[in-house]
Amino acid sequence: MIILPKSVGRTDEKIMELSARTVRVLLVVLLGIVTFFWFLIPVLIPLVYRGFDEAIPVARVLAVATMFNGLFQVLGQGMMALKKPQVFAFCQLGGTIVCLPIIFFAVRANGLVGAATAFALAGLVRIGLLMFSYPVVLKQPMPRLILGREDIQWVRSMLVKS
Repeated sequence: MIILPKSVGRTDEKIMELSARTVRVLLVVLLGIVTFFWFLIPVLIPLVYRGFDEAIPVARVLAVATMFNGLFQVLGQGMMALKKPQVFAFCQLGGTIVCLPIIFFAVRANGLVGAATAFALAGLVRIGLLMFSYPVVLKQPMPRLILGREDIQWVRSMLVKS
């Protein structure tokens, strides 16, 4: 979901609520998709690429990394809608700075799985930095990431509208 167009003309509190709700729903959806692919990857890779079974753990870790980076991008849209793009950029930079040394050591120890793990950790660091910026920069509590009943009702209302 793209938050920026929906946030135009809303108060900061409404923007933060929309951003957090979108991330909560997205987290559940992405967890489902990643779990599905986690079990599907060992079937698909041998079908598509015979004799390339070494790619299975790499693909699994990259699926998790993609989930972290997707969550970061959506949560970051809320920060940009709050007119704080520099915070988003700082978190992006922080994740990259963390990723580079991890890649250096992880590739030596674990090859491509290590590189994929470095990307996953970088995404997790970006999310952590962004979450930490809520109380530090915005002086607001961190957004709740656990899906609630009101979030499910919101999704239902969105599906009924379309």
